[in-house]
This record gives sequence, C-alpha cells and structure tokens, in this order.
Amino acid sequence: IILLCQGNDGNISRKESKIIALRDMGYSVLVFDYSGYGKSTGVPSEQTLYDDASSMVAFLRQTHSPEQIILYGECIGCPIATYAARRYSIGTLILESPVPNMKSIIRYRYPMLTSLSVLFPEFDTVQYLNGFKGKSLIMHSPTDEIIPYTSIDQLLKFCSYHIQLDGSHKHPIIPYNEVQQFIRDSTSSGFNKPK
Repeated sequence: IILLCQGNDGNISRKESKIIALRDMGYSVLVFDYSGYGKSTGVPSEQTLYDDASSMVAFLRQTHSPEQIILYGECIGCPIATYAARRYSIGTLILESPVPNMKSIIRYRYPMLTSLSVLFPEFDTVQYLNGFKGKSLIMHSPTDEIIPYTSIDQLLKFCSYHIQLDGSHKHPIIPYNEVQQFIRDSTSSGFNKPK
C-alpha cells in the first residue's frame, strides 16, 4: 500500500489522476488531508503535519507490516513522508519534487535573504533522509519553477535512486514504469528492510 503525503497545493481532490496511476500499477493508495486542509479540522503546523502522517502510518501498521508500506511525498510532503518513514522504519520512500528544507529554498529563491535563512529550520528533508535505513527514490524536474533543481544536491547524496523528470512543478511527467521498477527492486531484494 502507498501512503501519499501531498504537497501544499489544495487537498486530496486534486490527486485523482495520481491515485489512479498508482492503483493501475497494482497498489492500494491511502491519501489524506492534513489538519486544516480540505475538510479536515484543526490548525496546520509543522509538527501537526508530522503527527498527521504518523497517525496514518500507525493506522496502516494495524493491518500491514512495514515492508508492505510505501511512503510517497510530494514537495512539502517529502519531509513529512521522510519523517514518518524513519519513525516507523518504513523501508521504501519516494520523494517527488522534494523540499530539501526551508533554509535552502530561501537561499535559492531569495538570495538577498540568505543571512536570514538560518531562522527557518522547518521541514528539513535533508536531516530526516540522512540516516534513513531504507531505499529512497527522488524524482525532480530541471524545469521545476517552484523548487529549484539544484536545491536537491544535498538530498541526492542520501538517496538510493534518482529519476530526472520532465515537466513543471505542478505538472511533472512521472515515468510510472520506472517508479514501479524501483519499488519492485526495493522490495524483492530485501532492500526495504531497514538495517
């Protein structure tokens, strides 16, 4: 089963085509709205989003082993998925157009504010991916207009596999056959069992 941690663009109603594509690959998909998103109540904060994903993983763990769960993060959902994968020893992680951390986004998008970037330690995918014991796939497009492609250099040092996408941030062209091959390789060879 794939647990989809969405990005910051709306709610789960926008994920239909991705859910169908993942389902057509043979996987069940669980997608949820973070607190304060869509019809979910509550107030979003960094820790609340981590807690939301953790609750979903804990729910899945009632019926699935960690080896049967795949975490898939999009953009701001990448640090959330990575956090939950480390916390629950989930061995297969997919990151699409990942936010490395808020500091690097500020440095790349607003260079004149670089000196202030240290004040924004939030959503640190680099920190969570460094030390992750499973297998990870990073997919990103050089023409992403929101998350600069060069901003993921730190993440690439810690990932197992990388796919360079075509398309924009909101409309990436995802080669689902390659994603499926990554999942098969990770799970069939025992790579998804954290050390």
